[in-house]
Amino acid sequence: MKILHITLHYLDGWGYQDNLLPRYQSASGHEVVVATDKSHLPEIIREEVLAKGDRYRDNGVLVRKFVTHLCTSDSALLCTGLQRILEEEAPDLVFHHGMHLPTLSVAVRYRKRHPGSILMVDSHADPFNISRNGLWRSLYSKGVLRAWVRRKGGLVDVFYGVSPLRCGFLHSEYGVPSEKVSLLPLGWDSRFLQAVPETPSEIRRTFGVPEKAFLLVSGGKMGISKGTDRLVEAWGRLRLRHPRVELLLFGSFEPGFVVPDGVHQVGWCDRRETFRILKMADAALWPLLHSTLVEDALACGTPVVLKSSGNVSHYQEDGLGVFMENGSVPEIVEAVEHLMERPDEVRSRIEAAKGKYSYERIAAIVDNDCQCLCR
Repeated sequence: MKILHITLHYLDGWGYQDNLLPRYQSASGHEVVVATDKSHLPEIIREEVLAKGDRYRDNGVLVRKFVTHLCTSDSALLCTGLQRILEEEAPDLVFHHGMHLPTLSVAVRYRKRHPGSILMVDSHADPFNISRNGLWRSLYSKGVLRAWVRRKGGLVDVFYGVSPLRCGFLHSEYGVPSEKVSLLPLGWDSRFLQAVPETPSEIRRTFGVPEKAFLLVSGGKMGISKGTDRLVEAWGRLRLRHPRVELLLFGSFEPGFVVPDGVHQVGWCDRRETFRILKMADAALWPLLHSTLVEDALACGTPVVLKSSGNVSHYQEDGLGVFMENGSVPEIVEAVEHLMERPDEVRSRIEAAKGKYSYERIAAIVDNDCQCLCR
């Protein structure tokens, strides 16, 4: 089967769903193309990616570029060149990442011109990451997008939410009929661990972390809005009772956020370095909001400490960490002490769940849904 993914957020070599699903589909024998734009690239890789041109391969996947205009940080109002790419590649399945109307409308036109093709859409939107501007949300999400779903949504074969909360949001926010919504959870890139052959003890030595420490880590974009201040305070309280507890933070910090003495601090990390940090940890914590690093931590077999929400309820049901009601400092302390008392209990459940959340299985879900649609 020939599959073409449309996304505005394909970052070469990174580990988002937009990267991993195409990569695993290619590894399973499909011919896979990613159509993506030139505008939504972080400065750290922009020049390197643009130097590759408009057509190149990344991890076995053909990447083709189109142009977007009048861009926001998350979307664009116009695109050019995507329709030509679709007609030239002639995919059997178009997989559109996100509810971005300009590119989604082009995908729908292709689906209409080629009735034997399949169109799938996934959505990462939820009440926490959608625009907080009430007027924009009313006009665009509940106005324009709802109207589009009523008029054109019938040409989309499946709408996927990548978490239980995001499945519900497709219906409540955009008006997608519930019977057209399915769960396609974010998967675990377990294969990437092969690129990190060192043992946790060996990795700890390179970061100056004592081998016998109980190591807590958190990463990504950090600060008060992400609950990093609560994590730091909880670590301070834990150290009074458990001197071997260490904390390592990696990534970027909100302006003005000060990391106290005694905390291991690492800046921006590439994917391999991120996996090394998560592999050596005893627990990975995000006190308030879900991070895509949650899936990387679980792929490494590391228990997570998270605030309960519909974005992680499937992990909570499988017992893959400790889940808090509010993400408060006392809850963080209690969660860490629970893991310290039962160091292997959660890890065994994570190991048992690897097959369920592997990207091989996520890719197989898409395959099975395609087969059902073709019957």
